[in-house]
Amino acid sequence: MVEEGSSSLDRYIIPEALPRGFPVWLKYVPGISFRTDNEPFKRAMAGFTEKIVNLMKYEKLFESQGGPIILSQVNTFLLSASGTVVIQAFSNHTVVVLQRLVSYVVKVVQIENEYGVLDKKFGPAGYNYMTWAAEMAVGLRTGVPWIMCKQEDAPDPIYHGGTNFGRSAGGPFITTSYDYDAPLDEYGLTRQPKYGHLTELHKAIKKCEPALVSGDPTVFSLGAHQQAHVYYSQSGHCAAFLSNYNPVNSTRVMFNKMHHALPPWSISILPDCSNVVFNTAKIGVQSTRMTMLPANSQLFSWQTYSEDLTTSLEDSAFTTFGLLDQVNVTRDASDYLWYITSVDVGPSESFLGGRGWPKLLVQSTGHALHVFINGQLSGPVVLYGLDHGKRDLTHARWSYQVGLKGEAMDVASTNGMSSVEWVQGSLIAQKNQPLTWHKAYFNEPNGNEPLALDMHSMGKGQVWVNGQSIGRYWTAYATGDCKRCHYNGYYRPTKCQVGCGRPTQRWYHVPRSWLKPTGNTLVLFEELGGDPTRISLTKRSMTSVCADMVEYHPNTKDWHTVSYGKTQVVHRPKIHLQCNPGLLISAIKFASFGTPIGTCGAFHRGTCHARASYGVVSKRCIGKEKCAVTISNSNFGSDPCPNTLKRLTVEAVCAPTSRGITSTYVRKAAPSIEIPKKYFPPPRGYNAPQQVHITQGDYTGRSMIVSWVTPLEEQPKYVTYWEADDENGTTRSRSRSRTTTYRYYNYSSDYIHHATIKRLKYNTKYMYELGKGNGTRRFWFTTPPESGPDVPYTFGIIGDLGQTRASNETLEHYLTSGKGQTVLFLGDFSYADVHPFHDNEKWDTFGRFIEKSSAYEPWIYVAGNHELDLAPEIERVSNIKYNITEGVSKPVKDPSAPVYITVGDGGNIEGIADSFIARQPSYSAFREASFGHALLEIKNRTHAFYTWHRNQDKVAVAGDSIWFYNRYWFPEEEESS
Repeated sequence: MVEEGSSSLDRYIIPEALPRGFPVWLKYVPGISFRTDNEPFKRAMAGFTEKIVNLMKYEKLFESQGGPIILSQVNTFLLSASGTVVIQAFSNHTVVVLQRLVSYVVKVVQIENEYGVLDKKFGPAGYNYMTWAAEMAVGLRTGVPWIMCKQEDAPDPIYHGGTNFGRSAGGPFITTSYDYDAPLDEYGLTRQPKYGHLTELHKAIKKCEPALVSGDPTVFSLGAHQQAHVYYSQSGHCAAFLSNYNPVNSTRVMFNKMHHALPPWSISILPDCSNVVFNTAKIGVQSTRMTMLPANSQLFSWQTYSEDLTTSLEDSAFTTFGLLDQVNVTRDASDYLWYITSVDVGPSESFLGGRGWPKLLVQSTGHALHVFINGQLSGPVVLYGLDHGKRDLTHARWSYQVGLKGEAMDVASTNGMSSVEWVQGSLIAQKNQPLTWHKAYFNEPNGNEPLALDMHSMGKGQVWVNGQSIGRYWTAYATGDCKRCHYNGYYRPTKCQVGCGRPTQRWYHVPRSWLKPTGNTLVLFEELGGDPTRISLTKRSMTSVCADMVEYHPNTKDWHTVSYGKTQVVHRPKIHLQCNPGLLISAIKFASFGTPIGTCGAFHRGTCHARASYGVVSKRCIGKEKCAVTISNSNFGSDPCPNTLKRLTVEAVCAPTSRGITSTYVRKAAPSIEIPKKYFPPPRGYNAPQQVHITQGDYTGRSMIVSWVTPLEEQPKYVTYWEADDENGTTRSRSRSRTTTYRYYNYSSDYIHHATIKRLKYNTKYMYELGKGNGTRRFWFTTPPESGPDVPYTFGIIGDLGQTRASNETLEHYLTSGKGQTVLFLGDFSYADVHPFHDNEKWDTFGRFIEKSSAYEPWIYVAGNHELDLAPEIERVSNIKYNITEGVSKPVKDPSAPVYITVGDGGNIEGIADSFIARQPSYSAFREASFGHALLEIKNRTHAFYTWHRNQDKVAVAGDSIWFYNRYWFPEEEESS
């Protein structure tokens, strides 16, 4: 607020951009210049490298000392981070191979790729620096080969990157996830098919060892884009690498008097110069589908603390003229720096009279408020809108204050949390508030899967768990082209992009070793503003594994057979499926031996299919952690399509080995509050139709029953309808209605109308109108598609709804999903029987309550025990036997229904137990004390997907999900071989 004659205090807080890969103190070494032919920098780099190497030598870790390290890497990284990398150990024989392959790197610094010589753009100083780095590394005499790569276009050779915890990510543009599609993902889990494909590659190269280490290859052409690299040994061994550099077309080449097929952009490996054991483009290992699933551990007891922006400067602040570089001021003590200045405003300034406020312009092209390039400020700070023109504040008197008050009081630590006054209250008021600390508690989820925080609802900041920093988060949305992906051809940074339109990082790793069984603390500092109520803890889980292999896939065992002259044995290829430890193959989602098509998660049968596919694979794999299935005609009964190249394609579901999961989720124990009658008023207008609902009119899907209620009988006794594409309704039709009333003890109903609309088109949106004059009301519905065995359709499933605030949450969450086409309502509608003297008005209010759904999509109703009124004259009335005679129902197994699902409370007034007393039965796979709704998505004749959505989290969270498979279409037959 600016008052006449006063001065305004301008503050800016700027997140720090740390130098990548270097300690801050290195920046202040006199005369230093990073990553170039600079003596101070080379001394620092040599000292660091020598220290690391000496530590390795002291522990006798190099292969030359009998240790596991067989290869070392020194990175000059003129455009990237520096450091040393240790590669995973292999056998002693592999050391010889690697020495032969990479020893030349330290001698020839000019490395080339498809873009040309890589060091030219760095000039003489860059070349001298790279040469010095290579010579320095070799001079340390580790006894193992060194390799060097030094720019962003060369592939990153990491095997497992892990997570950059704390502030080690090295700048605002680097995610905490140091993953880069490595064979082991950030959480230490295998990434398939890359992990398995590289394993097969290593096996193939190992078979080439006798010839590969004996000399340089002989290279000759096999075609316009094809080459052979052949290695010979003096003892007669031969190994060949056949390459096809054409990025589009496959080809057949003649080599060693044999024809070989080469897919586009691929290399085949022949350890004996005759038999192909591996091709880079033919993947014969499984693929895995990893999913971040809800961890069923609720974040509770949220509290907030906002940074104080009004108090005076701290004693540590200082003042000077001009704008200073942030890192020079903070010296890595904090990510944040306040820039503070004051501007004198005279009493005669025009804007004080209401002629528009001044504007502050900060010219900067970066996400930080200011950017310094080569030590020069690139963005001035200018104030516009004053009477005497713009005012440049760049060289004004500025005060600098490092860090935040919350940092100074260490509020993220266990001991420092009590140093500030946290506010307990509604987080709704704190949504999108910048510079705010949030705190919550949670219990450790069951299981052993890796955990992560889902931060998609937040902006930018830092997170701590039990005082340990899991790093900076920034949910900036990525742009790019994710539509097309083809790995053939030269590498480009934009090739095969993923995640377009999504946060660059959404999930942030939380190590289980940091957690306690209960009472874990989550603290986060939000810079920009977000919604902490939508933060959730997730598990990284393997949900399914896929395998896809042709019947003549290259096989290393066949090579052994031919090489040793035992040609009477032929080893058929096999698909291999394996779940992660703690998981078993619980179901086969897809299996086809023939000509299937598609990709993992979206396989479909082709024109050729062996009917025994599902049965054979199920018998081999279900209930096991890993399995193998031979690809042969005899294994599947017979040849489903002679003279056709066939393949076996399988997708299997992985599930926890432990059965009978009881969710740790706990809902609020108190019953929800009944919504007052005043919130369900009749619609406005004379004799306006109310309680409008529709029901499917026949089994074909071409008929719809429209029902409504009016207080008076005088009413157009018909419904008017037309296709929604006819915007003006010029081709309207009518369907007459029948009218009825009823009496129930002291209650007399209004007039109830039913009209059946017939001969509707499939999968078509229709508008319809009821009433007349100012009481006319308009609605719409969409007819189902024409029925068929593979037509998808989605049911919403709701039960025990009632008319409470929780009931409204359930209905709103269901409508928000937008997936349901028909509601299957499983009894207990209005809970009228708990209101003995309402004269059945609860039926009327319930009809008006559900109208926002029931007037637009069909509802299918199943009666429950709360549908009859409680009549004082006869005491309690019920139409459900167990409600009176048995108290608590006991499930009865039905062989014709292999899956039994109990749909939870939809939010009724009775509430629900917040814990389970009885031990979970052996037949129970999952149970949870929550309320909400379910979705049953019928995909086709073989598959359906069921999800239970809990709604008390303020968002529709899927508490459980399961795939159903119709085994009628997968007949199980005995394996014939």
